[in-house]
Amino acid sequence: MKKPKLLLFVIVAISLNIKGQVLFNQEKITQGNYSGYVVTTNQDTLYGKIIVPISFYNLCKEVEFIDKNNQTTTYYPEDLLAFHFENTHFIGNSWAYAQSSPYYRKSFLQQLVDGFIGYYRYIYLELASAGPLLVPKLSEDFYYSYGSLKPDYLQLFKELIILTQDRPETFDTLLNKKFIREDMPKILYNYNSWVISSSRISEKMKLDSIYASSKLNLETAFKNSMLFLNKSDPDIYSYYLRIPYYASHTPGFQSYAIYDDRDELGRTLLIGLKVNIAGKFFKTGTWRFYYPNDGKASLQLKKEEHYDFNGKKHGVFTSYNTNGEITKTEFYDQGKPTKKAL
Repeated sequence: MKKPKLLLFVIVAISLNIKGQVLFNQEKITQGNYSGYVVTTNQDTLYGKIIVPISFYNLCKEVEFIDKNNQTTTYYPEDLLAFHFENTHFIGNSWAYAQSSPYYRKSFLQQLVDGFIGYYRYIYLELASAGPLLVPKLSEDFYYSYGSLKPDYLQLFKELIILTQDRPETFDTLLNKKFIREDMPKILYNYNSWVISSSRISEKMKLDSIYASSKLNLETAFKNSMLFLNKSDPDIYSYYLRIPYYASHTPGFQSYAIYDDRDELGRTLLIGLKVNIAGKFFKTGTWRFYYPNDGKASLQLKKEEHYDFNGKKHGVFTSYNTNGEITKTEFYDQGKPTKKAL
């Protein structure tokens, strides 16, 4: 049986200064006024009181804040970077997805974990079928982020295999689903603690800083021969932690998705990147497909494809048989077939 595809959806945010990690309150706070603060989009921190309504989910839509002059202001997701009270933390200016209309909306997300990998909850009201009637129902979606990226929309949480493969304990837990939803904040908190205590944090933060500050977009990366998997990438997974930044620096960028389809032993069967640029979804970069097998040996590469910054076929398309021998080679120049390699 195959494992479900790994889908990572993210959009660019301000860079995080990840010196530590935090496990925030996981519970919904009861109605009342609580001491706290808001952080505006100008990065000003204002202290006062957060008004928590009867329906906690409303905090994903708007927040009422009483300042030190006893003036009440209503803030919306586009007005704030964050607000905080009672060890409960929300980030603002985020897009979220919900099954009810409108499907995409600016929202506050409750942050459950901070650190190299962040974890968030989006609470919303939707209409659910109850026989012939539609009745209001509270729903929750969960999101994650890493480095200087923060979440866009992700309806169902998928395994964080690519990001946590360097710690066998976390990798095994996620891959083999040895957890329930409520365990996820603690799992990621423990992983973040391990990353910080190990030498991996320097490597991860260095790479994240380089990619986030490079400002290379998809077209520039393509022209600089950096869009496709190359010898500078230690492995395929390092490559897929690199190229999303090129998408995030591209004008009109909205989201990306890494497709990582795996078998029950955790071996990659398909891996590739899709991006959403100005409402257009397309493949980009290197895509790989592998032959499945029932043993424990490494899977044999079946096909490798390359797509340029506009989603057009480019470069060498190579097919292999199960013995690793090349059976077919095709060449493309930005979508047009050619008879020789570029």
